[in-house]
Amino acid sequence: MLDAGGTVLRPHLVYGVGDEWFIPALARLLTEVPAWPAGRVSRSSLIAVGDLARGVAGLACAPSAADRSTVYHAAHPRPVATDRLLSALRRHLGFAVPRGDVSPGEHRGLLARAVPELSDHQYALLTLDHWYGAERLWSRIGEDPGSGFEARFAEAAHWYAAYLAGRDRPRAGRGAGPGGRPGGEAG
Repeated sequence: MLDAGGTVLRPHLVYGVGDEWFIPALARLLTEVPAWPAGRVSRSSLIAVGDLARGVAGLACAPSAADRSTVYHAAHPRPVATDRLLSALRRHLGFAVPRGDVSPGEHRGLLARAVPELSDHQYALLTLDHWYGAERLWSRIGEDPGSGFEARFAEAAHWYAAYLAGRDRPRAGRGAGPGGRPGGEAG
């Protein structure tokens, strides 16, 4: 795509109304194993679905520029620390604060038994730093990146509460894994 002069927009973890993968998978992991690895406060690039849509629209409507063949990381410029993410799940959705008294290896083992379809890669996405500079996207489209995770998550909390309350019901036409994603992918 880049060789052909295209532009690549890379979101890492998307949340908000309609998210059936990221937050629901994290909620399932916390339900199955109410613990978090000791000393693991990773940071991740997150973007609310509405802000991602603004980024897509902004790039699509932007005048042609010399920056073709460019990769833009679609995220809020401030990465979100795991403790802030878990705190939001507690505050808005009632999840207990997970214990932080297990080693990373023990935690991975507990989750491997409780959620065997969770791959090592998916586990790493939640427990290791994965954040990317996103300032270039917002600068290119001339938009403010928005209010950030806490405010955007609060806006979607009612949707998550309803979705998570009904997630145990079978969904038509889906062989669902964690978070409802076919094939068991969590993110």
